[in-house]
Amino acid sequence: MKLVKDYYVTIIIIASVIVINITAFAVYISNINKDIEKQTEDHLSEIMEEASTCVELKVEETIHELEMTAYYIGMNMAYEHEVISRNIEKMTEKAGFRSFDIINAEGIGLDKNGGQDYSEAKFFEKVMQGDISITDISDEKGTVNGIRFSIPVKNEDKKIIGVYLTECSLDEFSELLDLDSVSTKGKAFIIKSDGTVLSKKSDSSIQNVSDILNNDNHVKTLKSYMKSKKSGVVGFENGKNSKRYICYSQTEFNSWEIIMVVSSSIVEANISDLTGNFVFLGIIIVIMLILLIGYFIYTLVVVKSKSNINLRRYYMVSKYIEDIIFDYSCVKDTLYCNENWNKIFGYELPKENVKAEIGRYVAEKDKAQYTACIAGLENSEDIVQFKCHVLDKNQKEIECICKIFGIRDNMNKLIKIVGVISKSM
Repeated sequence: MKLVKDYYVTIIIIASVIVINITAFAVYISNINKDIEKQTEDHLSEIMEEASTCVELKVEETIHELEMTAYYIGMNMAYEHEVISRNIEKMTEKAGFRSFDIINAEGIGLDKNGGQDYSEAKFFEKVMQGDISITDISDEKGTVNGIRFSIPVKNEDKKIIGVYLTECSLDEFSELLDLDSVSTKGKAFIIKSDGTVLSKKSDSSIQNVSDILNNDNHVKTLKSYMKSKKSGVVGFENGKNSKRYICYSQTEFNSWEIIMVVSSSIVEANISDLTGNFVFLGIIIVIMLILLIGYFIYTLVVVKSKSNINLRRYYMVSKYIEDIIFDYSCVKDTLYCNENWNKIFGYELPKENVKAEIGRYVAEKDKAQYTACIAGLENSEDIVQFKCHVLDKNQKEIECICKIFGIRDNMNKLIKIVGVISKSM
């Protein structure tokens, strides 16, 4: 009950918002016949915004996983070593890609991939300046047949030393975005500004946006929307069983656009139900309020279990790496570390209340240096590297090389410390 008491203001706000919405909805019902067309278009716009947000989140998640792999490459310069190369392959596959290349600062790819020269490619120059590049891959005829993601690789001094490149076919790109899960309310397609459809199967008959629109007026409306950079309903078509709406929205990535085909039965049937069943819907909303508060309480109770879920996610990324990788939260005083600590030192590190305990694992002669290096992160944005003797389960000193880096929030406050610990050879 203490948790509920601490958050009672939030619960009251949630209840107030729902009550306000119920009142606003009652006013809306009295004028629904006049506003049905506008409300339908607004609802379709919301569907498109949801679809656009889902696509952007999927791309951001993919980029984040590729950046983690690029970070691993930068921390392990011998990336052509069999073990390290195998780890990179597994991390690449986990991100949803089947092929990759690592380009050095001169623009030459891996020998095992034929040592391809990328030095003249436009994306290479862009990435070497620190940007992430997402480009289309076209064949000799100019037909787009794949997507390329390019991530800068930085060394310990944060200097860009190369490019981590991954490529996928349009089939694999569609599978990566999983557009069928983007929205249950329609069929979504990713298109380029020139109308080329990117999210399609190789044997699909849909190659261009005109294959979706099938109407000159819709094409003109779509071009107008693209030019004004707004979302909306391009138009509708009469199908065999019902009318279907064609909706459009932009994304934040690579000038990609989204076209979605939504059946009118999804929208108009819902409006009809609202007109005749307001009282019933009001009861449902009240029930939803109760469930929402219950869910909020449930979320507070199981918040600790989420930490375990995050730990399993972290383990999936780090289990193939031989070094010790850790992630310490300065805010929560919690630590996540891969299983290699236990393999090397023979015991587990504490996961909570870490700050008060971690010092006793450092050899007495190195404690001053260790404390100074950790404190140095407060005023440094560079990677801090130092040697330190760590005690194993038998209190034997093992010399290690520690590379640590501070992560800051928008206010430049240190919120996390991440790093790699390797045994000295």
